Amino acid sequence: LNINIDTFALIDDSPFERSEVKTALPQVRVYDVTDIPGLLSRDEFDIPVTEASRRRRLSYKEEERRNGVRASWGGDYDSFLRSCGLKLEIFTPSGNADFKRCLELLNRSNQYNISGRRYKDEELRSFVSTSGISQYAFRVKDKYGDYGIVGYATVAKAEREWKLVDFVMSCRVAQKKVERAFTGWLCKQMPQGAELAVAVKKSDRNKPLQDEFRRMPFTVEKDDTGELYLRFAGGAWPEDGIVETEGL
Repeated sequence: LNINIDTFALIDDSPFERSEVKTALPQVRVYDVTDIPGLLSRDEFDIPVTEASRRRRLSYKEEERRNGVRASWGGDYDSFLRSCGLKLEIFTPSGNADFKRCLELLNRSNQYNISGRRYKDEELRSFVSTSGISQYAFRVKDKYGDYGIVGYATVAKAEREWKLVDFVMSCRVAQKKVERAFTGWLCKQMPQGAELAVAVKKSDRNKPLQDEFRRMPFTVEKDDTGELYLRFAGGAWPEDGIVETEGL
């Protein structure tokens, strides 16, 4: 399922069992059965329900099919990805449903999140209405199904530099070169002579994303315990033919 331990909750009527799980896996929330009537009123269960949330079980079944084909694949991994027919559609979120999904991604994603910032609805709306800030959402599909909206980014644009402020992506499209395809598309949109700067706030959770950005054609300007700072100074972005991108 590719979900983190801290997203699990255990409900059990045995204090011993609850204590055992809490000791072994402190990230897991544990509850007594007597807590059941009030669980949905707790903050940790107050999460947005979007169209992507509703179809999550279907997406797990689609991923099961992909994994089955991958397990029997005779070639290398990149050739398997090319066989999937991955398509990336990038757009500006306009309707309320799309915006809610982007907010959900920002506030629930950890592994593929460069900033770790959390927003309230009105905070994000205010930020993206600021002069010089652009926002992009993206959806992905392949021959096995439609992943839906799986990514969101905000970009601060100046004449000589674009800065990727937020980038977040669902782990459902992890290891499919989607983040690379989006970043390459963004670089191609920059005016002549502009550079792209990316600041990744490091955490134990987003190491997979740090590694993906290091593999892209960036110059590393800073790489310490707290931040990975990268820059792309323009030029041709290398194509791998894995993800077909449709832009605005």
